[in-house]
Amino acid sequence: MFSKMIRAVLDTNVIISALFWNGNPSRILDKGFESKFIIVTSGAIINEIERVLLEKFKLLPQDISEFHEIFISRFEVINPQIRIASAVPRDPTDDKIVECAVDGSASFIVTGDNDLLTLKQYKDIAIITPSAFIKLI
Repeated sequence: MFSKMIRAVLDTNVIISALFWNGNPSRILDKGFESKFIIVTSGAIINEIERVLLEKFKLLPQDISEFHEIFISRFEVINPQIRIASAVPRDPTDDKIVECAVDGSASFIVTGDNDLLTLKQYKDIAIITPSAFIKLI
């Protein structure tokens, strides 16, 4: 029986956690790299990840460049054409996550961000924690 490949947007906090610590985010990233599901992202999300790596974690630009190469080679990078204002009323900066999921035909947004998690769903996209997602894949 043929099953459709799961498509998921991983929020910045999931990617950062996966890079620095063991746990469900790390297992999720590994599963994505093993092609167990498709990681959908956008340039805006990659830019946010790189900004956090530079400003908060003080990574060197060449290290961030290496991560950038990994992201663009392992993730499906899209350029969302839609804009959704106030998809995340508690934090409009998270609208880019929802836009990516909608335009990228994702079934899941995986996040540890309570502003997104309180929504539970956006249209037909489930918004779930890393621990819930790892059980699905």
